[in-house]
Amino acid sequence: MKLFFKFKIALLSFAMTGSLLTVFGIVFFAFLYSSGFERMDRELRALVEAPLMSGHLDNYWEQYGNSIRFIQGEGSAHELAIMVIGRDDKVLFQTANAPDQLAELPRPTP
Repeated sequence: MKLFFKFKIALLSFAMTGSLLTVFGIVFFAFLYSSGFERMDRELRALVEAPLMSGHLDNYWEQYGNSIRFIQGEGSAHELAIMVIGRDDKVLFQTANAPDQLAELPRPTP
């Protein structure tokens, strides 16, 4: 009987420790996952806003697309669809996988 009680206490201890470690791991993974997207959004915004505020070369957006392809890696499973539209509603740059419906989306306000 005494051995059975010790076994129950040990099993309860393992279950509580395992559940705490699992919850901590899930919360930690969610934090890292969301902060990665926030960082990528911040970096992309900085890359895009700089030439919009000042003049830039005609082939700037083509170089930008090449940089994004280099960062992601050729043939990446998670390629970004990018379409750059000028102030005159003219498409300045579009990646190969960008659908034409991107031009119809509402534009952010400055």
